[in-house]
Amino acid sequence: MNTLDEKMGATRAAQADYQTKLLAYTVMDGRLDAANAMKGTVDAEKARLEGLQTKLTTAVNAIMGDGAADPGQIAKETLWREWLYCELGDAVAGDTTTNSQWWKLIASDAGIAAAGAAPAKCTVPAVRNAANDADERPAVEYYTQSASQVAGNVDGTDFLSAEDTLSATWKKWTAHRIYTDALAAENATSDALADGNQRTKAGEVAYHTESKRAADYVVKQR
Repeated sequence: MNTLDEKMGATRAAQADYQTKLLAYTVMDGRLDAANAMKGTVDAEKARLEGLQTKLTTAVNAIMGDGAADPGQIAKETLWREWLYCELGDAVAGDTTTNSQWWKLIASDAGIAAAGAAPAKCTVPAVRNAANDADERPAVEYYTQSASQVAGNVDGTDFLSAEDTLSATWKKWTAHRIYTDALAAENATSDALADGNQRTKAGEVAYHTESKRAADYVVKQR
């Protein structure tokens, strides 16, 4: 009987040990499941952050570029600004970057940028189509003068007497030159009516308008 009791005691002890270890296993298995679930969450977050890093890298590369093949957005916009200054032919209002020496902003042309005076002309390259196999618009040379400034100046080189949009390279005046010439023509005076009075074109129009009004008045009075 003692032997039986000893064996029964050992069996109960083994059962108790089994239950303790089973409980511990169950707890650890639950923790493992929770850890696996957390790992899935962590992996998903890791993938999201890696995706954001890829987008960030793409954005930075687009801005900064990777050399001559792709100069980047900053370089492109800087170049576009140069072309706008070339077409404008003057500093914008309030500009203090170059003390109104607008041509110094055309850094892509070292000769123009280093000059001490405004160039006779500058060039905006041709605009290519989406396939890059033809020009949508040819290159344009913008001239800063519409008349010879010095004896020996060559039309189409040192100045431009008339715009040309039929040649392979267009020749046009800068916006500032067009404005300046138009303003000069508007303010120019002459004795076109041969009455000893200097008038602008607007003054001549006003004179003729008033003369017609007076003539109409006389006719109505008859």
